[in-house]
Amino acid sequence: MVNASSTVHLLLNVWDRIRLWDPTQLHEELQGVSSPPQPFFRLGLFHRPRLHPPTSTVGQTHNKLKNFSTSQIFSLPGFPQTQIGFITFDSTLHFHNLKSSLAQPQMLVVADLDDVFLPLPDDLLVNLSDSRHVVDAFLDSLPIMFQGTANVESAFGPALRAAFMVMSQVGGKLLIFQSALPSLGVGRLRLRGDDLRVYGTDKEHTLRLPEDPFYNQMAAEFTETQIAVDIYAFSEKYSDIASLGTLAKYTGGQVYHYPSFKAVIHRDKISYELARNLTRETAWEAVMHIRCGKGVRFTTYHGHCMLRSTDLLALPAVDCDKAFAMQLSLEETLMTSQTVYFQVALLYTSSSADTGAIISLLGRLAIENSLSQKLEDARQSMQLKLVKSLKEYRNLYVVQHRLGGRLIYPESLKLLPLYVLSLCRSTALRGGYADVPLDERCAAGYNRMILPIGRMLKLIYPCLFRIDERLLKNQKEIQETSKHFPDLSRVVVSEHDNEISKKLLRILRALREKDPLSYQSCHLVRQGEQPREGLMFLANLLEDQTAGCGGYVDWILQIFRQSQSS
Repeated sequence: MVNASSTVHLLLNVWDRIRLWDPTQLHEELQGVSSPPQPFFRLGLFHRPRLHPPTSTVGQTHNKLKNFSTSQIFSLPGFPQTQIGFITFDSTLHFHNLKSSLAQPQMLVVADLDDVFLPLPDDLLVNLSDSRHVVDAFLDSLPIMFQGTANVESAFGPALRAAFMVMSQVGGKLLIFQSALPSLGVGRLRLRGDDLRVYGTDKEHTLRLPEDPFYNQMAAEFTETQIAVDIYAFSEKYSDIASLGTLAKYTGGQVYHYPSFKAVIHRDKISYELARNLTRETAWEAVMHIRCGKGVRFTTYHGHCMLRSTDLLALPAVDCDKAFAMQLSLEETLMTSQTVYFQVALLYTSSSADTGAIISLLGRLAIENSLSQKLEDARQSMQLKLVKSLKEYRNLYVVQHRLGGRLIYPESLKLLPLYVLSLCRSTALRGGYADVPLDERCAAGYNRMILPIGRMLKLIYPCLFRIDERLLKNQKEIQETSKHFPDLSRVVVSEHDNEISKKLLRILRALREKDPLSYQSCHLVRQGEQPREGLMFLANLLEDQTAGCGGYVDWILQIFRQSQSS
């Protein structure tokens, strides 16, 4: 809510919570905007300076990339689907084949800058996990790959074209490490920053604009194919950041500038900034839609984005380190109102799947299906959806993983089969007439339809704690006290004036405080006491085989066989 005035400035941090409007309307407005979700892709584009000692730009970049390849690979977003590739360039373009079947990387040189082509279109982006040893070998050789050569030219424009050709079908992020003014081929730039005569004249502002329209055109093409561009500029001399930065400006990227780069001075800075870039959570293929109430109209948008329409921002990548500003105008009709309302929606693709969200949806669908179908049909529908998703993933990546005879799935969904089994064995969906009283089943169904994700996951797959060791250190004392059990169905747990009772109640209070949504009752069950043991305890051991229900091993074998069938 803002006070009325002629012009208002709005600063928006896109990682704050955003209120969404009707998703159907949003979907209709965004038709044709985004491409299908893709695995997480990174392409490194390196300008090769004259020398590459370990203390140089490439040497420091190599050290950080090497650290990630060997020790922090699991922290990269989207692992293990992360794809990676490298292109180096001077007066020619050097493509690097990192195929996992190779012992050492292969370099292929393209000298034609006017008609750039890809010598190996299918092997320039590889799975980082599968080709880890080849990537390590490449990074080891990078600092000395061109050591001693005197080629200081920079075919940056043709290299940019080549990077676009590699990534145009998949999208992702392009990291450019540039150390000289582009001098060859399309996009070459002239030295204009040292012209002191321009300062103070009407042409001064042109120094801060891209000199060649090529960079605006490439930025538009990158945005259209969902490629974000980050620029790491290390040149000791003028390198025309005004032109190079255009690539980051319109693709949701960022410019990292290290003037007069010195390894001793900048080592920690580049190490930190590259590490954060590689590991921070990032939203991909995003579009941001902003609406406002009557009497208010947005006029301009400021930030690293591409304006696709009057109120739709295209963002190939966006993260918590980005913010956007909007300027709006107030019309005369606003003077009759005391308040102004804004609505902002950010639609994006995550680099990892959310198992909880999937289970939350599947559970609600199954409960709704149980209102018009048999319980067995509702459970079978969930199982078929699970099998179909695993089949789709297998068809996409079976060649890449080379695991044709095994069940393969993304790391982020490794618990999905277990949670689907838990849903099938939950109170609302398990068994038939004799397994759960009707009122209890219906109440559980109503409850599942409104539960937040975290609470639902805990409910269908509860935690198991062994508390006897916390209560008593003397195991003999435990055995002696267990010989004289009363009728536990009538026992109410309450605190008494002894250490064991106080410890037990403290544990219960701590568990209840972690989940304040509802009060968790405490039931005492003696081993072998039927039917209470089966209903209150054994039914919660979801991975074990119980009467009438197979265990997790049987379940996963069944899912595997179905996912392998054509």
